[in-house]
Amino acid sequence: MRLLTIRALSVVVLSIIALPAYSAGDDCLSPRLSSRGGSHHIDIISYKPWVYVTLNNSRPFHFILDAGSPFTVLNTGVPENVGFTRGPDRTFEDGFVAHTYTPKACVRTLGVTLSDINIGDIELDYVSAMEGERIDGLIGGELFQKYVVRINYMESTVDVFPATYEYKGDGIVLPIAVEGGHSFTDATLTTPDGRSVKGTFLVDTGVRMALLINGPFADRNELLLAEKRVPRTSVGWGVNGETKGDICRVHDVELGGFHLEDVMSVVSRDDVVLEQDDPLAGIIGADLLRRFRVTMDYPHNQIILETTPETYSPFVYDRSGLFLLGEGDDYRSIRVKSVIAGSPAEDAGIRGGDRLVSIDGKNAQRLGLDATRRLFRENNTRYRLVLERGGELVTAQLVTRELLETRAAVVEGSRS
Repeated sequence: MRLLTIRALSVVVLSIIALPAYSAGDDCLSPRLSSRGGSHHIDIISYKPWVYVTLNNSRPFHFILDAGSPFTVLNTGVPENVGFTRGPDRTFEDGFVAHTYTPKACVRTLGVTLSDINIGDIELDYVSAMEGERIDGLIGGELFQKYVVRINYMESTVDVFPATYEYKGDGIVLPIAVEGGHSFTDATLTTPDGRSVKGTFLVDTGVRMALLINGPFADRNELLLAEKRVPRTSVGWGVNGETKGDICRVHDVELGGFHLEDVMSVVSRDDVVLEQDDPLAGIIGADLLRRFRVTMDYPHNQIILETTPETYSPFVYDRSGLFLLGEGDDYRSIRVKSVIAGSPAEDAGIRGGDRLVSIDGKNAQRLGLDATRRLFRENNTRYRLVLERGGELVTAQLVTRELLETRAAVVEGSRS
């Protein structure tokens, strides 16, 4: 759920490292894993893996297994509910405030235990609204650095192996650099005029989109030149606010020898997810990773990608032009945050602030946000929507269409 800048995450890491040393107790022992590992069912929501986590023998909490989070972080309010005591706040030069908590945590998930874990918290309610599901926390780098973790997206399972595990199979081994709990790898993008451009990307299971490209990297390499794009539209919402970017397609993405065509991508146009002066080319996200069986092998500085029936399936983005958020205690109620100008949603007369009541007679709240988004990724499909607007019910006929083929799209020009 990496809707933080890398800089902000590093600030939180620094604050957590500075916590006093408290022990989680002698009962926080990790069970011995066999070389075959252990397999566990998980949830896949918005292409992201969700796991259940306990903290110091608490009830299970719902976390995102997030390679973009180098440490274990809880949603605001969760630490006190579990019995942690809040320590002094730390305020950094950019105004970021980090909270400290004691004691250290015994974190159990996927059949393994992480002992003496310093925890922090951060406001994740906006991220919960983006997912349509309450997020209790994020767990990632600390788990990946200690174990080898294989994510089976199609089977909705995760296998966990000891750090000594050695992969033997036909998958493609992707070298990675592991720094500060993050993993980085190189990918090559093909520009509109056929040039190959290599860049370093963060590998992030917690970003929903397939590929997020840093704006300056895209501009410097003319990735959008003479290409259709939907400019500066809302593509996410997180702790730092609304994320905006240009929606476009990259003709070819080469990753470890795999060539993926017409990859729906977002070029970042703000500092919410990636700092604009960040040297990174961008982020490889969940809509790309989910097409493989992915083994995160930080102990051996590698990721293994194995093909699945989804590997070469077409990349599809939202085809409605609606930016939707969940709301309410369970985030099941669906509200229109904004509408892309020139999109099918605007053509249907839908407005920002409308609440979605039903889709073709089906209760939208029962469908939930993830299922609703899946419906709106269908192409050339007509939906009868009932919306609540200012206390009154209104109807709309929405006909989905590829956004790059609507009035919302523009073309930037050509090389002189």
